Amino acid sequence: MLVRQAYRYRLYPTGEQRHQLAVQFGHARHTYNWALARRQAHYQETGEILSFYDLKRAVTALKSEPDHLWLKEADSQVLQAKVEDLEKAYKGFFEHRTGFPCFKTKKDRQSIRYPQRYRFKDNRIYLPKVGWVRAIFHREMVGTPKNVTVSKTATGAYYASVQCERELAIAVHTGPAVGVDVGLKDLAVLSTGEKIPHPSTTTLLVPCGCASDLEAGSRPLSLAARLPLVLRSLRVILAK
Repeated sequence: MLVRQAYRYRLYPTGEQRHQLAVQFGHARHTYNWALARRQAHYQETGEILSFYDLKRAVTALKSEPDHLWLKEADSQVLQAKVEDLEKAYKGFFEHRTGFPCFKTKKDRQSIRYPQRYRFKDNRIYLPKVGWVRAIFHREMVGTPKNVTVSKTATGAYYASVQCERELAIAVHTGPAVGVDVGLKDLAVLSTGEKIPHPSTTTLLVPCGCASDLEAGSRPLSLAARLPLVLRSLRVILAK
């Protein structure tokens, strides 16, 4: 089974690289807002939804227009990734998982995604249109990198999230199947005939070594002790 996992690393760009990242963030945000406005206007005029591929072609043509030539300062794949983000936002809205897509501002989370042409070398990561940026790879990446998302926090810190794909073996249960029946007289009765008695609340709640019940009651219970007794016991049974 193929699974994807993200690895987040801290970036330390130089002053010039921070300027280049600001250009990427700004141009990507403008592209997202332009695509959203274009899709809304197309629906109001025709009553039809502008397709994802038509919108991508429109963004490509937009960079050749005289008043949008500055968009060429940004990486082309970063701009196209914002069209993909808008498509995902619409899909989430139609599936009633998120609200309607809204326009982005500088106050929102600043992020861009590189689907290709990034590279890793020693303690640096190469980002198109930005260059080799110093990074802290505090943990090893497992799998094949699929994309890199660069973000900037409200405190001015930069991070790179590398999404990797790897093969994960599916655990197969080799033991026999066991049925569990929860009852009143006994906590649970297994299909094998084994009976699990109800746990003693006194034993569970009074820690060992306490001088008195008053001392035991004055101690804050741990998270495990606050869990419902039945759920904790069933977890133990199912883990066998």
